[in-house]
Amino acid sequence: MAIAKSSKIAVEGMEEHEILQTVQTWMESCRSMNSRWLLVLDGADDPNQPEFKHLPHRGGQILVTSRFQAVVTAICSNPEDGIHVDSMTPLEAHQLFLRYTKDGSPNQDESTILLNELEFHPLAISQAASYIRQTRKSVAWYLQLFQESMKTKAELLSKSPGTTPFTESEESSSVMTTWKITYHYLQREREDALKLLHIMANFNNLDIPMILLPCGTGSMDAPEKWTTDDHGFLFPSGLRTMLGVEDALGCLQDFSFIAQSKSKDAYNMHRLVQLSTVLE
Repeated sequence: MAIAKSSKIAVEGMEEHEILQTVQTWMESCRSMNSRWLLVLDGADDPNQPEFKHLPHRGGQILVTSRFQAVVTAICSNPEDGIHVDSMTPLEAHQLFLRYTKDGSPNQDESTILLNELEFHPLAISQAASYIRQTRKSVAWYLQLFQESMKTKAELLSKSPGTTPFTESEESSSVMTTWKITYHYLQREREDALKLLHIMANFNNLDIPMILLPCGTGSMDAPEKWTTDDHGFLFPSGLRTMLGVEDALGCLQDFSFIAQSKSKDAYNMHRLVQLSTVLE
């Protein structure tokens, strides 16, 4: 709709799919008008969103960012067209931190500790650095506050880059808000994966062994939505078999909530994902 409005395309009274089709046709015709465009879909984590059915096939370039592997499958004829972006290196994280704090010489030791606490997460780094700059506090002050309690960590990570303790953005782009969008998607679509995420969040976030995850020998066709294991533990019936657990693990990996550790039978969870999950 934003493209239609800014390009003054007449779409008044049209249904959503008609608007998308009209915009697609207009963008594809730009090629004949000696005009090229770049279409960016940032944070597209729903493989079923209607825009994917109306992406233009010529006239420009399309860049889609997503944490969900299924999105690559939904929009690319060849899954290898997707580019996996690795975690930031310590050097990259430090450079990003300096760019946002605008402090050429923060205490190296304190900055390193904070970056390790954030596990080099780009959005978390930009939030922390922006908050330090805007409040004119030291890295040591922020680090002490961050390490105070899980609740304090969550409050700090709810601050979007560009906000201060006295002003809040209406559309937050904080780590916590971004995480909750995907969390709510799992609530609606993958209750089994969400339950498994909560189970895993109760362990140390590194090298969570498969042997500790729920898996029974019940029938895959059991009609019950929830069931209990031999110890009375309650979990979705989708986790009653190893196949169900593997499917839920795959979903969590697709959303980058967890990653397989160097040990093939264990998984790692980002410290901030663990924090968000425990507090939810």
